Amino acid sequence: NDQDLRYHEVCWKYHKKECIICKENIIVDAHHYDKNHNNNKPENFAPLCPTHHMYIHSRHEVLIQKQVDDYVYRFKQRNNYLV
Repeated sequence: NDQDLRYHEVCWKYHKKECIICKENIIVDAHHYDKNHNNNKPENFAPLCPTHHMYIHSRHEVLIQKQVDDYVYRFKQRNNYLV
């Protein structure tokens, strides 16, 4: 049951452990797309390296927001979530 897993475990169960922006695959964060840390549904995650995770939580989010939005949209489409 995914509810019993820590959010990182849920993320890596459904997403490749690789930053969707730069492909970093050693240190990768599980970004909560809707910024709600209680929403640990698979479709609410976007894997980001620490640098790009900082971007998304800063004034620089505009530089990567479209790529993150596109990633989440494609994930939902591929996995038959309502889009």
